[in-house]
Amino acid sequence: VAFVGFAVAFFGVQSAIGDYGAVRGYRVLLSITATLFFAAGIFPLGETSPVHIGAITLAFVFAVLAMYLFPSAAGRASVVAPRTVSWILATGVAASVALGQIIPIGIAQRLAAGCLLAWLMILSFRLVKQNWKV
Repeated sequence: VAFVGFAVAFFGVQSAIGDYGAVRGYRVLLSITATLFFAAGIFPLGETSPVHIGAITLAFVFAVLAMYLFPSAAGRASVVAPRTVSWILATGVAASVALGQIIPIGIAQRLAAGCLLAWLMILSFRLVKQNWKV
C-alpha cells in the first residue's frame, strides 16, 4: 500500500508542475518513477520478489534523480523545493541506503522512505499554497 501511495504522490507532482513550465523529460522521469513504485506495490515479496525488488530499486534511484533535478527542471515550480531542500533530502535517501551495510536494512529503508516522504510533503504543501496565490 505504501508504494502505491508513493506512486500516486509522484504522479501528482508530475501533474501539478505541468502548468509551471516543467521540462517534459523531467515529467516523464516522474511518471516512470510513479510507475515503478506502483509496480513495487502490486508485486509483493514472495513469488514476485524479483519484480518487486527490481521495481523498488529503480524507483528509488529515479526518485533520487528526480529530487536532484527538481530545482533546475521543474520550471517556475522549482521555488517550492530549492536546491537546499531537494539536495539535502536526496542525500538523505542515498545515505540511508548506504547505511544499510552498517545498520539493519529495514531501518535504513525506512530512513530513506522518510526522506522521500518529507520531500513529497514539502512539494505538495508548497505547491498547493503556491496555487492559491496564482
